[in-house]
This record gives sequence, C-alpha cells and structure tokens, in this order.
Amino acid sequence: MDPKRSWILQVNPARIDVDRYLLSGVTPTVWGAPRYRDLIAVGDRAFLWRARCGTRKEPGIIGIARVVEPAEVRLHNCPDMFTDPSLDRPKPRVGLQLEEVRLTVAEGMLARAEVRRIPEMTGHPIVTSNTGSDFALRPDQAAELMARWHGLQKDKSQPHAMRGAGSVEPSGDLRRGDGVG
Repeated sequence: MDPKRSWILQVNPARIDVDRYLLSGVTPTVWGAPRYRDLIAVGDRAFLWRARCGTRKEPGIIGIARVVEPAEVRLHNCPDMFTDPSLDRPKPRVGLQLEEVRLTVAEGMLARAEVRRIPEMTGHPIVTSNTGSDFALRPDQAAELMARWHGLQKDKSQPHAMRGAGSVEPSGDLRRGDGVG
C-alpha cells in the first residue's frame, strides 16, 4: 500500500530510551504527533528521527513505520522507557507498525549529516532547526529519503553512507527489515 502522506516523527533520547523502545517489540509503537495530529492518517508513512539532545547518539532517521492508529491523547504504552516517569503525560500520539529499524550508521540509519546533503531536504525544519515532534514531508522528499534508506541515490556526486557494510542483523528483531517480533 502506498502511503497517503509521509512524516518525520522526532523523539528526544534524553527523555525516552528510544533505541530500547524500538527493539522491545511493543506494538503498536506510539509516537508523539502534537502538531499534525489532525492530518496524520492510518496508512501514512513515518520516518522515525532520533534527536541528539545532549546524548552521544547519532541524530537522524532510525526507523520506518506505518501509521496504524490515528492520533489520540494518551499516555505512552511503555512508561518504563522514560528517563523520568513524570515526563509521561497525556499527549497526542499515533500508533505505528514498525517496518525497519537501524540504530547506527553501520546498520544503515540516515544520519542528520547525510539528510542535510539531500537537495530535496534543503530548508526543511528537521535539518535547519529540528525543533518540534512531527514534520510534514513533500512527496519528493519522502521518495528521496526512501531511496537513500534503500541505498539508492539519484545524484551520484553526493556522499552516501554505504548500506550493508558492517550491518548487524540479529535474528528476531526489526533491524534491517527482519519484521516485527
């Protein structure tokens, strides 16, 4: 199924252990979407963005998902993942079905530096200010992000992280498209 729209949904790893959460197998995965809660629809594609926010984690796209539940105000479905339990307050969150997770550059995540070099992403708020939780993508931006995620590139002059080199493919988890556990 082709998505109706595509979004970047960002999380702050200083507030929630996003890596552990994505690998936990909890379904659906819930993700904050306060700004576009009325526009994000079931069937839409979500690019999951991990911010840096004072951590040593590489910022960028670490996962691809489909929206399976519309936004509704709710608590998180895995509150023990928060660094401080008081941070889990009711807010608009969408339900997601994870398709693939890549937590490091070696596994094939799209690092912020790489996303910045994509001509279609020039001026996009995720690379200029990255303040917020949910960001709309134009169809050309979503198509280019998917192409990069799959190791394809329209402009061969642009630097590109190698896909597959040094990949980690533990069985039973979502890394490199192993499916939902």
